[in-house]
Amino acid sequence: MQSISNHETLFLSHRILIITTHLVQYHAPLFEFLAGYGEYDLKVFYTSGKEDGASFDVGFGKKRSWNIDLLKGYKYEFLNNCAFDNKLTSFFSIVNPGIIKKTAAYNPTLIIIFGWNYFSHLSMMLHYKGRIPVVFRGDSTSIDDSTANPLKLLLRYTMLKCVYRYVDYVLSPGSASDAYFIKSGVTEKQIIRSPHAVDNFRFAEFSTNEYDSLNLLKERLNINPNNLVFLFAGKFIDKKNPLLLIQAFNKVALKHDDVRLVMVGDGILESTIKTQISNLTDSIANRIHLFPFQDQHNIKLFYRLASVFVLPSKGPGETWGLSVNEALASGTPVLVSSRCGCAHDLVQEGINGYLFKSDDLNDLESKMLLCCNEAHRKILSGNAVQSIENFSFQSIKESLDNIKNLIEE
Repeated sequence: MQSISNHETLFLSHRILIITTHLVQYHAPLFEFLAGYGEYDLKVFYTSGKEDGASFDVGFGKKRSWNIDLLKGYKYEFLNNCAFDNKLTSFFSIVNPGIIKKTAAYNPTLIIIFGWNYFSHLSMMLHYKGRIPVVFRGDSTSIDDSTANPLKLLLRYTMLKCVYRYVDYVLSPGSASDAYFIKSGVTEKQIIRSPHAVDNFRFAEFSTNEYDSLNLLKERLNINPNNLVFLFAGKFIDKKNPLLLIQAFNKVALKHDDVRLVMVGDGILESTIKTQISNLTDSIANRIHLFPFQDQHNIKLFYRLASVFVLPSKGPGETWGLSVNEALASGTPVLVSSRCGCAHDLVQEGINGYLFKSDDLNDLESKMLLCCNEAHRKILSGNAVQSIENFSFQSIKESLDNIKNLIEE
């Protein structure tokens, strides 16, 4: 692209500016990792304004605190957001009058923008296209297109083609997002595979104190070594489809006395979930355990408690599913709905888990029954950690190195 070829000395200092809305428990460790390399001078602009450690999450329906330091190890700045409604629910909920001036003061050689659908973010794309290479990071997919209104799809992708004209490259986490970007007018050469990742090491290591806490949790739930524990961890909302999992568990529990279901989260479906459980027979209802939202320290215990992690999402609007990364990094095999963006990239059928057809009760039940075979489940578990190795922070750094090389050609 002509705008790129003019930047011959672009990465002499490698000043990367990241534009994102707010503190995210998955992003902060990545920013720290990238900033740890001497070749990168990295800074993050948080455009929604200053946050405390416990911001309100619409999906969880409550304030959540992640209990890890989200500002450690990298440079950052909370920008003044003068939007009247700053709850991130509309295009005009992010308005930062001084963002261009602050960007000029930092003088970046590359800008990475997380999400375009806010006034300030789109303004940055329009302003800097052709001046500084603009990279977009997103995980939207085209998975829902098969059931969408054709006219709405036409309008959607026509609009998206206009938006993505203003980026030089996109960082795509996987094949489902690749397809979305192609439909949105992005060329294959502009798509840089940059897999979604969590801090694999943090989930893989497990201290003596954590083992002690895990054993206390097992005692509390009266879980013994012969029990098989299915785990759901996420928002109790319709698109995550937790009610389907309860139905499937009921069918599996009728055939296996040793299975348990642990559900961790909060959300608007909580009362409905409790009602659905109360309508089951006591012998099965007593094998389902509900827990509220857990911070990033405590959730590790639940991934280790689990024999199998289940993500039953049906959408619409489901993106990647980083909880699947966390489970695999913890050595826990997974059952993942076909509507999850990570499904065809992370799940290796019969090796580290299984896919099942979204919102298909019988298919979910059959895959849960496959996991009830202890010998087979141990094989899945043994492959889990290795299967996540290429979905790492190092892989994301290599994607940035790839962009650097393309720009310098």
